[in-house]
Amino acid sequence: MDIFCYPFARGRLFLEQEIDKNQYSNAQQCFWASGTALIVRKKIFLESGAFEEIFFSHMEEIDLCWRLQAMGHEIWVEPRSLVYHKNAVSLPMNSHKKYYLNHRNSLIMIFSNYSILITLYLGSLRLILELIACMYTLLKFDFNHFTGIVKSIIWILLHPLQIIKKRSRFKKIKRVSDKQIMRMLTKDSIVLQHYFFRKKTYLEIVSK
Repeated sequence: MDIFCYPFARGRLFLEQEIDKNQYSNAQQCFWASGTALIVRKKIFLESGAFEEIFFSHMEEIDLCWRLQAMGHEIWVEPRSLVYHKNAVSLPMNSHKKYYLNHRNSLIMIFSNYSILITLYLGSLRLILELIACMYTLLKFDFNHFTGIVKSIIWILLHPLQIIKKRSRFKKIKRVSDKQIMRMLTKDSIVLQHYFFRKKTYLEIVSK
């Protein structure tokens, strides 16, 4: 994930998906693990607060992994595991609700999981990126995506108490500084890297 809370995966960046050539067959520490293939001890899961109910669907596992790291735990990928997952069954690809939840839940994380000064700085930049995304979707006549983004921003503006309560829950379990957690995040915007600088793969994004 990048510092603006846009998630991506090894082998997949937005709609770009790499051919598996065993380039990611190494166990490695990561920022988040997919909820379709996630194992966590029950005791730690409950101590972290479990999944946030306000998320409903999408990115709830990323928020969980963030909280686990804030508690001092690590997230690792194990390529030897084998999982079969049918994609986009709960919510079809390109559906309005899927766009809405992806954007809204990502915004919830950026406004509730960082310390207040970082939240104000990165949150403001993220809202600018959301406005750019709105213009982009209008140019493509993708009204499902456009209305999903607009609805997500409206939700954030109308639910400050929900954000404050989540920030309070996060603060109670936090043992690790933002600086340490952010070492696991990509410092560049993957949106700009992908759509403006035309980087198509995970390796192009993270390689310096």
